[in-house]
Amino acid sequence: MRVVMATWGRFHSFHLARRLYKDNWLAGVFTTFPKFTLRREQIPDELIFSNPWVHVPMLAKARVGLSWPRIDGSLYAATDWFQQRFIARRMPECDALFALSGSGLSGGRIVQRRGGIWLCERTSSHVLVQLRLMQEEHQRWGTEPDVATQWIVRKELAEYDEADAVVVPSTFVKQSFLDEGVPESRLRVVPLGTSTAHFEPTREPAADEFRVLFVGQVSLRKGIPYLLKAFHRLSHPNKKLVIIGSMAPGMKAILDRLPTDNVEFVGTVPHLELKHLFSRSHAFVLPSIEDGFGAVMGEAMACGCPVIATENTGGRDCFTDGVEGFVVPIRDENAILDRLERLAQDTALQKRMRASAIAAVQLRGGWDSYTTCIKNLIVELVDRKRSAVSSRHGGSVVRGDCRSSSQRSTD
Repeated sequence: MRVVMATWGRFHSFHLARRLYKDNWLAGVFTTFPKFTLRREQIPDELIFSNPWVHVPMLAKARVGLSWPRIDGSLYAATDWFQQRFIARRMPECDALFALSGSGLSGGRIVQRRGGIWLCERTSSHVLVQLRLMQEEHQRWGTEPDVATQWIVRKELAEYDEADAVVVPSTFVKQSFLDEGVPESRLRVVPLGTSTAHFEPTREPAADEFRVLFVGQVSLRKGIPYLLKAFHRLSHPNKKLVIIGSMAPGMKAILDRLPTDNVEFVGTVPHLELKHLFSRSHAFVLPSIEDGFGAVMGEAMACGCPVIATENTGGRDCFTDGVEGFVVPIRDENAILDRLERLAQDTALQKRMRASAIAAVQLRGGWDSYTTCIKNLIVELVDRKRSAVSSRHGGSVVRGDCRSSSQRSTD
């Protein structure tokens, strides 16, 4: 089987590319990152189709918190046109294109015309649900939302409609598609993996403090205000909240209205250093308003750190509520506070959840399990399309979830 991948940026796609290449499935990777980022994954240059000339400067701008609101829409549109043209001119022969949403429209159409299949992977909620959630959040805080331009929405909707299947990482994302009228037969849930080789406990949390950790962009989308409010109300003689991640534009003004006592904003840190921060923390909180599947949850669990995550993070697909951590509603500082208090007051609960979290991640099988699910899905759809063509029947559908029966029962 020959598979081409397309992605904006890095995300988890590079993990999949490395494993597909190892299994001799990879026919090429289209990326907006420089080639050296995929060389680190042992992908040979001849399989890397890199077009970084516009996207990388835009990422650098975002990393330092700059904003160009008047030209960002047209700049993104021009970047996308450039990338889609780049893909169309270089698409190798393949059986399947596996593309992150927003990156596969031109290539997907080409592969389908050639008789192959196109899988669109959407790691966030349906674009219309995502927009509504964030518009509501900005309205709550009296700020101006960074609303996606109409061409982004139109392209996403076209991808959902035209791809042979839409791969989503959690039941939360799946439900968002169902709510927007996408047939269940076109959806497949494949939870993301965890780099178990890089994440493991390196120490025990200190017994004389209660340390809470957040990792991600400091933004309204990540639900930071609700975490800050809950932590402020937590009664503990030696508490500390460590927030790792870049600051979203405009977020500083919101933070000025929130309590930040005993809170340390660290900024970004090297990814592989996170295991030490997870290991010394008593709880990791992911209070996101919209976050299709927070892969960082698995990284925290692999280091033995109990997780408190909202319903909109894919938490229910990552761990069992009350066993390795807690799942709470979005925008509910009281629920976050309650779970923090339980962990702070019960060292035995901390230890049980630490042990359960490590065991759960090891049982899931890391990125190998994710890759196996994707490969099985590709084989299924390719075989179905070939059978349909040979029997002169059109169309193909995807049914079922790449999960255990116990996971499906939680839907």
